[in-house]
Amino acid sequence: MKTTIKSALLGLTGVAFFANPAMGAVSLENGSLAIAFYQSTGQTVGPNTLVFDLGQANLYRENTAYNVSVSTVNPGIVNSNIGPALVAAFGINWATSGNVRWMVVGNVEQLTGPISGDPGRTSYFSVPVGATFPTLTSGFRIQASNEITGFFLGTQGKTATVSNADAAIVPTTALFSVDEYVPPVAPGTWFKTGTDITQNLSLDTIDGPNNLGSFEGALDLFRILHTTTNADLTVGYTAGNAVTAIPTYIGTLALDTAGNLSIIPEPSAALLGAAGALGFCLRRRRHA
Repeated sequence: MKTTIKSALLGLTGVAFFANPAMGAVSLENGSLAIAFYQSTGQTVGPNTLVFDLGQANLYRENTAYNVSVSTVNPGIVNSNIGPALVAAFGINWATSGNVRWMVVGNVEQLTGPISGDPGRTSYFSVPVGATFPTLTSGFRIQASNEITGFFLGTQGKTATVSNADAAIVPTTALFSVDEYVPPVAPGTWFKTGTDITQNLSLDTIDGPNNLGSFEGALDLFRILHTTTNADLTVGYTAGNAVTAIPTYIGTLALDTAGNLSIIPEPSAALLGAAGALGFCLRRRRHA
């Protein structure tokens, strides 16, 4: 039933989704990045999802600072620690339960833009660190952009929670909640990309080299242009120009065991790749 209503609303409302954010509400404005967390056990998605607004995507695309908090990259973020929000949504064992997943998506909706160098239908997706994101055909780029637009609509204006104006807990009963875009509710789609863009927060931590410490999760972020017209073709330190449909890596988002979010730009990933893996030299360590 939610899917039928969703399709009807998307058709009726067109592109007029992103109004001015209400006071004390998560904005998820056009051109933003969003982190989404949800629980998945077997064929069931848990009752709550957690959405965190990272702000405009270009801030991360242009970032060159090494391993800094997201509130350093975007000073508009109230607090780069979302540990209390994760506890409120999934319980004190969010990092060790083994059934909490996270991902990042972003989008400039159709017939809008460019926004800070991102034309309409520019999308952003995550994959687990070291994985690759596929080239999307025009049809799939359009579908993916529409899916993210719907998801943003569902979170836009939701009341902020746990003293962080950038995070909201959204029940899966709500229209456009994240469960409508990921398996098992939407089998095999992941916002119509056909690629798993999520990472499981498991019993293990990821140890980063160069004294970066331990992370509960790490996601590589990619930008996908639908058109290069009026697009900013450079991405941080990345060599060469971005092109239509080819994913461009913009950095790695890391989450530590306390719930702190930080960003590592492309050059760091390249250097760490020389140590034995793309993005991070991954060494899994059991919690004591």
